[in-house]
Amino acid sequence: MSGKVRSDLVALCALVLLIIFQILTPEEALTGFSNSVVIMMIGLFVVGGAIFQTGLAKMISSRILKFAGTNELKLFILIILVTAGIGAFVSNTGTVALMLPIVVSMAMSSNINVSRLLMPLAFASSMGGMMTLIGTPPNLVIQNALVEAGYKPLTFFSFTPVVGKYSGRFGRSDSFE
Repeated sequence: MSGKVRSDLVALCALVLLIIFQILTPEEALTGFSNSVVIMMIGLFVVGGAIFQTGLAKMISSRILKFAGTNELKLFILIILVTAGIGAFVSNTGTVALMLPIVVSMAMSSNINVSRLLMPLAFASSMGGMMTLIGTPPNLVIQNALVEAGYKPLTFFSFTPVVGKYSGRFGRSDSFE
């Protein structure tokens, strides 16, 4: 709560304490790490950190700033569009991890308060994540539950309203109308 200790360290220490006090067995404590979604999230945060450290965030932010100029509204709209576009094909949590250093870099470069851009970033990522099967982890969980229950698997764009609604017109019978 105070922010003095990094959240990842707190989480790992809590996990170790649960094992030490025998509240969880080591197998129970580590089962979450066998989930492919968890591994994907860890990898995306590493990629997000690498984007910031290598200077790629600065390069991408300068290109977006070139389009937006000094207009804060254009910058706002570009951030939403880029984030939603990425969020449709990359997990929304990973999208935020990817875009966070870029947005912070853009805010610093254009002297805009970063807090004015972070909430739209989060909302755009969530909106983009609701467009495709892989856009957000709950969509993948729903897919796995449906398949395990014996239902037909969802299509990639089952969650996209326009494509899902009209896909039956193009000869696909797997849409949910």
